[in-house]
Amino acid sequence: MEKRNKVLVVVLLVAIAVGFGLFKKNKIETLPETAEEHPVAEVQSTQVAPTIPTKEDSHPQAVERLKNSQTLNSVSEKDQPLFSKEEINKLRQETKSSLASSYTAMAAYRAEWDRYTTDFQSAGWMPSGNAELKVKIGFIEPFLPNRVNKELAPGELPERNSTDIFINKPVYGDDPQGPKFYYSETLKDVNLADFRKFCRMNCTATENEFEILAVVPLGGNRFDVWTINSQKVLEQIQDGLEAP
Repeated sequence: MEKRNKVLVVVLLVAIAVGFGLFKKNKIETLPETAEEHPVAEVQSTQVAPTIPTKEDSHPQAVERLKNSQTLNSVSEKDQPLFSKEEINKLRQETKSSLASSYTAMAAYRAEWDRYTTDFQSAGWMPSGNAELKVKIGFIEPFLPNRVNKELAPGELPERNSTDIFINKPVYGDDPQGPKFYYSETLKDVNLADFRKFCRMNCTATENEFEILAVVPLGGNRFDVWTINSQKVLEQIQDGLEAP
């Protein structure tokens, strides 16, 4: 009788163990269904990476790289020309036309006075076209005739040597009430002296030679640079679209 009781106890324990095992198996198999209802991977993928810095991103070197990248992108955007190719081509045509007319004025002055001048007004030259000037033209250094034992012509002022002298002056000389010359926003802060390195003879005049400089801002810190000289050589020294 005692042996029979022991057998019954063992059977009961085995039954309990088997039942617990089946319960545990069923519980584990239900986890994928629960995971599908609340996918962890999707929650992570919906987060915007830059807003959650990782350990690597928070490192000082990583932060510095990010700042440098943002700065380079900013400079790149600012460095873009403000004008379309069509507008730039038009500006270049205006520049060449203005320089060609300045050559004609200088040649006429020399024929009369046997020398050149840096005084645009005495030479009879002025910008043509619109009141808004988008090209700055002139000499960097004034020519003083007494250096070659020549006298100033009546009314000659060598320092009237760039388009600066026409600002706020009437576009049409006989109509003081009409439109007046003014520089465009891209041009008003341009200083010809800052482009001296492009000159081959200091962008000035002498008794027998002259060199006139023209600077054309294209926007984004880009500039076309042109010159014309007494040999009637009209040259684009710098292409603003290709300059670094």
